[in-house]
Amino acid sequence: MPCVTSAYAQQPQFDRSHAELHATGLQLLYGERGFAPNQPGQGRPKEFPWRLVLDAAVSATRT
Repeated sequence: MPCVTSAYAQQPQFDRSHAELHATGLQLLYGERGFAPNQPGQGRPKEFPWRLVLDAAVSATRT
């Protein structure tokens, strides 16, 4: 789950890297089904979707 600001996510390389990782079969928890980037300087650590990360980790260890 990438934890980046919206400014970072707008960089062209971010989308390319995301696509390459996804193509390898890696599950990325990002966007609507994961982490949604905040505006720079507006971190909201209490809203970070830890449950998604933990559920994905448990799921990955069962396969």
